[in-house]
Amino acid sequence: MVKTTSERQAAYRAKPDQYRISMYINGEARSALTALARLNGCSQRELLESLIVSAKNSAVDAMDDQELEAFYNVTR
Repeated sequence: MVKTTSERQAAYRAKPDQYRISMYINGEARSALTALARLNGCSQRELLESLIVSAKNSAVDAMDDQELEAFYNVTR
């Protein structure tokens, strides 16, 4: 069954742990995002999520405990 636009929006907004971001990017980045998403057979959103999490994982892998606390802003 095909959902209306408002039904799709309502379902999307009802998902927990989903956050909206809005930004402008330059043309080269837009073209790269489009091509990489197509190459990987995923949506642009999925590609961005994957790239962000991968970059975070690479950064934290090289951190010691003190750096990790500062990164995650952990207070004891």
